[in-house]
Amino acid sequence: ASAAVTLGGPLVGLSRALERGYLRDAEKLRDPAHIRPLPVLREALEHTLSAGRPWAWEAEMLRAIRQDLTVQHAEDFLEEASEISALRALANGDWPTFAACAPTVRKRPRSAELAWLVLLGSSPSTCLHGLRHNSESESATAQFVKTVLRDMSAGHWRRALQHEPPSEVAAQVHTIVVRPLAAAKALASVTKAFPKVKFTTIQALGVKDLPDGVAVGQDGVVNCGPA
Repeated sequence: ASAAVTLGGPLVGLSRALERGYLRDAEKLRDPAHIRPLPVLREALEHTLSAGRPWAWEAEMLRAIRQDLTVQHAEDFLEEASEISALRALANGDWPTFAACAPTVRKRPRSAELAWLVLLGSSPSTCLHGLRHNSESESATAQFVKTVLRDMSAGHWRRALQHEPPSEVAAQVHTIVVRPLAAAKALASVTKAFPKVKFTTIQALGVKDLPDGVAVGQDGVVNCGPA
């Protein structure tokens, strides 16, 4: 094992496993026998992406790959794996994984795009910092994010629902984090004023699904008032 550690340098893995879960044992993280070197991690990444397994398995494999890259200080490969993980998370509706991976991507071609999109599900303080310091502030993605955040902050939920995302990735983010909140707020606003409202009117707001316990009557009217 000692041969796998350069004197004064980072650990270099020895494991050949293409599949391995995330390690929670600190001792194993210091043991080259449990860590995979970069060529094996490249194979593991390709294997994970082509396996066609459920997202829970894929997410675990990707997380373990990023862990091995982190302990070996493989910054460029780590950014690549984080970018792939972020995009795969969005494709599978996994916001927490996207939010964890996107900030790691700083030098990749899509780094600015991801930095803007992650703001749509971030805390107000994170949003404020990002609005001030993110690069490419005039890009289509930046303008989309700033407009949606402005409308949500002002309570213009219908507008937030109706903005056209500039890319497939932006559309995925909008579907995962913006649409559920904005749709619920828009629906609450309408039904507060009109306890009985046609479902077509609700759909025109961009609300596709009704909350549990609220149904459309045979006359096409949604009764949201007291029973």
